[in-house]
Amino acid sequence: MSGPRQPPPSQVESVERRKVLLHLLENRVSVDEQRAVCAARFAMKPAQVDRLRKLLEAELLESDRELLPLTRAKQVGRLHAHIQGARRDKSWNAVAALERTLAQVQGTLEPVQVNVSVEATVRDAVGAVLAGLSRPQLECLLTTGELVPELGPAPTRPTH
Repeated sequence: MSGPRQPPPSQVESVERRKVLLHLLENRVSVDEQRAVCAARFAMKPAQVDRLRKLLEAELLESDRELLPLTRAKQVGRLHAHIQGARRDKSWNAVAALERTLAQVQGTLEPVQVNVSVEATVRDAVGAVLAGLSRPQLECLLTTGELVPELGPAPTRPTH
């Protein structure tokens, strides 16, 4: 059984509750810590804190949506400035990376279609194997269909 119903908070306390919980949300404080702070400071129950948090999160999400065009415009301006600086410095790798980022921000980055030919891949792999064979191994493979086992261990790279 629940006790007597608490009177609603005053307008001043409502504003203070929102400010405190918003501060906790912005600082990524855990839900349990949010509940503890609000319980200690405002005698709020966990369900009250949860309702207020959901309301604030919805307001923040809507605010972010409204600011998205402005944020994107600022990003584009900064990227153009960085691209110009990289061009002046002839830092072509930086220019390419910044141009790619700009395309992502503007939503114009097209996925690259990669066509892999199995025949070409197999042909390249076989060519690489054959290129690595010694002349005796290659002659043995061509005449018997088998590779001559290596004589001794393979040479190793010095580790310095």
